[in-house]
Amino acid sequence: MKDVTQFNNKKFISPNFNKQNTTEIKFLLNEPKENMNLSFKTEKTSITLIKKLSCTWRDVFEIKLDQSKEFIPGDSIGLIVPNNLQLVDDFFKYCNFKNQPIFIKKNRRFVYEGNLFNFFYKYFDFKAMPKKAFLYFLSKETNNFDLEFLSSKEGEKEYFNILENKMNLLEIFKKYKIKPSLEILIEYGEIIKPRYFSLINKECDNFTIIAGLMKDGHFSNFIVSLHEKYENISFDFLVKENRLLRLKSKEKVLCISAGTGITPFLSFANVNKHIWLIYGCRNKEDDLSILGKFAKKDVAFSSLQKRIFDILEEKIDEVKYYLTNYEVYICASLQLQKKITDFLKKNISENLNEFKIYFDDWS
Repeated sequence: MKDVTQFNNKKFISPNFNKQNTTEIKFLLNEPKENMNLSFKTEKTSITLIKKLSCTWRDVFEIKLDQSKEFIPGDSIGLIVPNNLQLVDDFFKYCNFKNQPIFIKKNRRFVYEGNLFNFFYKYFDFKAMPKKAFLYFLSKETNNFDLEFLSSKEGEKEYFNILENKMNLLEIFKKYKIKPSLEILIEYGEIIKPRYFSLINKECDNFTIIAGLMKDGHFSNFIVSLHEKYENISFDFLVKENRLLRLKSKEKVLCISAGTGITPFLSFANVNKHIWLIYGCRNKEDDLSILGKFAKKDVAFSSLQKRIFDILEEKIDEVKYYLTNYEVYICASLQLQKKITDFLKKNISENLNEFKIYFDDWS
């Protein structure tokens, strides 16, 4: 029988995690040229233009970058943007860290050379919910039973409360009154993951994306914090092949989407002049289809009580013809994808596998 720990009226069974040892940290005498080698290859880019679009349901921006690269319509760009400078400064002061030259190697993850502040500013993920093993070893390092409870099965409700409240690491450390060591932060912390956006530019032009901002999202906070002062801020990027939704034909195709799910089809329209677009959005101000040139399009404005399914029903024979003879691409939320799939099964064919139909979610 496992021992039960009791602390502040909390009873729990202490978890049993194996300690990791995957990190090498060396403080250097002289600061080297900054370099981050990730487990995937990246290049540097910076923003040349941020333009707010006239959407009413969400803050949506057109963002242009200073780099270009070969890609196939439907492919995406992953951006690794930095943290808020004030957050990192507050974090350093709270933890009593000093900015100094450093070498960090984390097996199969990354190798970083540069100064410590820039590592936390450019690459460390303050918003990633700490895994329970992270909390457990923090509890042992700081002798904090509240954190140990949080890492236990009995502490799951409190753990998910932190997740729901979207607390960053600094807020968690302050809440539980702990100051972690650098070693445990690097060993168990996460680095910022790329945020992916469908490319909408022509292949010969610089990268352009459409970004719909999310409340308290990492990339969204970065864009809001710039205040139109985005020169001289460079960050890492990579171009990623989209195996789910990649334009395979220059013949007629049917594309179905809603909201910002239209973004891959904007790049489709740069190379295919035979696209029929069925698109849904709230109202005329939210219509992102005006950014592309489509051979034919039907737009459903929900403010006028019209839905994508109204168009599909009105033009069911033509939809069936496209489904039978051409390729069909659907880019929408998983919920909307399922509704469209159910509609097609009910009204056209139970076996959609016989058709060339492709799905993705950029909503």
